Amino acid sequence: MRIILNQSYPVMNDILNKSLNRQRVTPKFSFKYYDSQTNNLVIDSRGEIGIFKERYLGFITSHLSGTSRSEYGVLDTQELFAVKWSYVKTVDDTKVTANITCLIHSKGKISFYYDYIPIEIEESRRQSKINHMFMCGTSKKHFNECR
Repeated sequence: MRIILNQSYPVMNDILNKSLNRQRVTPKFSFKYYDSQTNNLVIDSRGEIGIFKERYLGFITSHLSGTSRSEYGVLDTQELFAVKWSYVKTVDDTKVTANITCLIHSKGKISFYYDYIPIEIEESRRQSKINHMFMCGTSKKHFNECR
């Protein structure tokens, strides 16, 4: 995994399907997530994208701690799948909308972009994570021991 700071923010004028509800989505392309090819996602307003094939594979999450649900928008093209979460925070009695965008490229690259994060929000409160579940045995008992 490679982390690159201060990248230019992608132009995303075509964000559609704004929602507060959890939704199952099938992107227009499949992508490789660790060892599995997949295009079965579940998005929720807490900043999480669940990744599935026949079973749960893992998740991508990006949120600001200390916030709850947020409105999010989805962009789905042949080359790119994007989810943009908008979190409203109150800083010095002023409401500020902070945006976190997760991009999944058709070749499997996953990127996070932070926009309008108030300086008052400590860097440690911005959390992005990519997680993968894997089987290390043939039964649920072994699976639970490995988690």
